[in-house]
Amino acid sequence: MRSTAQEGPARRERRLLADALDAAGPDAPTLCEGWDARDLTAHLVIREGRPDAAVGILLPPLAFYERRLRDRAADVPFGRLVDRFRQGPPKYSPFALPGMEENANAVEFFVHHEDVRRTGTGAEPATSRPISRKSSGGG
Repeated sequence: MRSTAQEGPARRERRLLADALDAAGPDAPTLCEGWDARDLTAHLVIREGRPDAAVGILLPPLAFYERRLRDRAADVPFGRLVDRFRQGPPKYSPFALPGMEENANAVEFFVHHEDVRRTGTGAEPATSRPISRKSSGGG
């Protein structure tokens, strides 16, 4: 992974989200209704690591399949699950293709970081973190 001085918005959001998940712990509530931090982290890991899970995310009648994969991922010790997310997508994942990290993940990670960060703290929504390369001066 590039140094934090050179990281793009998606990598920065990945790092911030992983740090927030670590700090919150597995049982912390999130703003994702019905999900705690463990559920959210498992979702993020299978979203990138199991492209076949998309069928259950995109087609509600097949949601059971995504839920089954997420439940299996959640059985991993939480610290290891967060580390898997922090490392980024596996090489075989579509999310590992050039440009996919920034185009598909920056907003996803920003939103989920807010889901963790704002739960129960009364924290205001973030307004000053750029989530695109253009707004961050990256081109």
